[in-house]
Amino acid sequence: DTPNSKYLLTFRERILDKKSTMELNFDENSNDKDVIFVVEYGICLVDTATGEFILGQFYDDEPRTSFETLLLRMLPKELIYIKTEASKESLRLIDNHLVYPTRNIKKTENDFPDWNNTLSMISMNNYFNQESTNNNNNDNDEYNNNNENGGDSFYDCWPEVIKIFKRRAEGLKSDYRMEDDGKGKVEEEDKDERNGDLALSCLG
Repeated sequence: DTPNSKYLLTFRERILDKKSTMELNFDENSNDKDVIFVVEYGICLVDTATGEFILGQFYDDEPRTSFETLLLRMLPKELIYIKTEASKESLRLIDNHLVYPTRNIKKTENDFPDWNNTLSMISMNNYFNQESTNNNNNDNDEYNNNNENGGDSFYDCWPEVIKIFKRRAEGLKSDYRMEDDGKGKVEEEDKDERNGDLALSCLG
């Protein structure tokens, strides 16, 4: 952090349904056996002084411990969230820990792009691609072709964090890919990766 850092926090909140709660909290392989997850957050935190951003998506308990830690550590000056999604617990933490933050409150989730629309917007505007925006039509054709054929070449110059959340939002976390570590051993891909849909929506 820099002394002039002023953070903008966009967050989305999803209450877990009963099935998801059971799966998460009674997973024998879980590292959080003492924590009961009841909610999932997606966040995008932007340092308005530098333009750097952080994406995240995580599960949280009823007191919103992780969300509270985020607020206390980063002390965002501006918030964007959806009125119908933000829980009373989240709003209470904001009121308790932040001093008169600017609030840009959206009425419904229709005021936010979904994760797929976020990726489309990034590609169409060439935010990270090195080629000139004059090649917009060609880039959009390549984006569509890559979507249809499962290719990744178009995304090579995108920030790694966006590519990770893109794969997660598309459901590739469920493939459990087997990888050779170069020493004759094969290890499973991490099965506990978080989804990416809420985080990418916040980025949009």
